[in-house]
Amino acid sequence: MAKERVVQAIQQALEAARDRGELSFSGTPEVEIEVPRNREHGDFSSNVAMALAREANLPPRKIAECIVASIGVGDGLIDRMEVAGPGFINFYLKPGWLHDVILKIAGEGDRYGRSDAGAGTKVLLEFVSANPNGPITVASGRGGAIGDTLARLYELTGAQVAPGAATDGSVSQAVTGGGMAEDVPADVITMNSRVSVTDIESGEQMTYTLVFPSEANIAENKLSILVPLGMALIGYRKGDIIEWPVPSGVRKIKVNDVIYQPEAAGNYNL
Repeated sequence: MAKERVVQAIQQALEAARDRGELSFSGTPEVEIEVPRNREHGDFSSNVAMALAREANLPPRKIAECIVASIGVGDGLIDRMEVAGPGFINFYLKPGWLHDVILKIAGEGDRYGRSDAGAGTKVLLEFVSANPNGPITVASGRGGAIGDTLARLYELTGAQVAPGAATDGSVSQAVTGGGMAEDVPADVITMNSRVSVTDIESGEQMTYTLVFPSEANIAENKLSILVPLGMALIGYRKGDIIEWPVPSGVRKIKVNDVIYQPEAAGNYNL
């Protein structure tokens, strides 16, 4: 990450200046950088020179100038630096670092963002505490999607996750308001159902499959449970008209048909 690379460059510059006898301090200084409120002051800014002034027995600007000279051209991340005010160091990065991140994401694919920060950690994650014998609420439906997302995020850090209700079919019970998944009426929209709907105002007909966020793909008409239309659809039945507020007023969607419902097809594993 760019921030960590800038911090490392400052630390290396300080150590180099100390080795040359230009600066005197003990230990390894804690380097803090922040994003300036005014973008004219660079991409990052640090007050490390002012924090070291007393121990180094030098004016902060002198220390800042020493750090800037020691960093030099760096590793190609930093375009330029400037000493500002009483001793701030402003860093201006080359735009190429943004392109590098995109290439890294594309190259690593599903592996991007993984870490071992949670290795050896066991997480018990409970979610979807809806009453299986009562009607579904937006909060309960949303809890299933959020819980599933959190479980996947923990797994990306190497943690061992033991999810709650979302793994054993009980989500289907909660989402449909039925007792057992086998008893769910075939015309009720549940998770992973494929539905045909019509926007009443425009007349546009659409077909969607209702999925968890990690599986959403608008190009394939896979609609996340967390988007407004996804939350609005779940639990409704063929022929229902759904209304919910949008910035331009009230949107109305009619459920034309439940083309596929997992429970009706004998699939009770979400």
